[in-house]
Amino acid sequence: MKQAKNSNASVYCGIDPTATSLHAGHLVQIVLLYRFSLAGLKPLAVIGGATAMIGDPSFKVEERKLLDAKTVKLNSYAFALQLDKLLDHNIKVLNNDDWISKLNLIDYLRDLGKEFTINYMLDG
Repeated sequence: MKQAKNSNASVYCGIDPTATSLHAGHLVQIVLLYRFSLAGLKPLAVIGGATAMIGDPSFKVEERKLLDAKTVKLNSYAFALQLDKLLDHNIKVLNNDDWISKLNLIDYLRDLGKEFTINYMLDG
């Protein structure tokens, strides 16, 4: 793989903690993160500890079963441990719950909601 020119460039991969263990489907993502690290990019494995609480419509007939907060937290912790053992330490493991859980609705609407009209938000 060709060495990246910009050493500040990064790439991330989201990993949804819907089970207690990583599975074969995660292998491609993990290998790609490793390959990007070899190419000089800063790879991030982002566990979706907050986004897993929302659900996943993903064009499916049925919504994924929502997991409770304790289950998502345990799964996220298990994934982090497994990724730490599998990955080169050049690959940083993050959990989006660490920053998303600190947001509150009023601050979010104040900061981002002002960019959209109510008609635009309701039109979706």
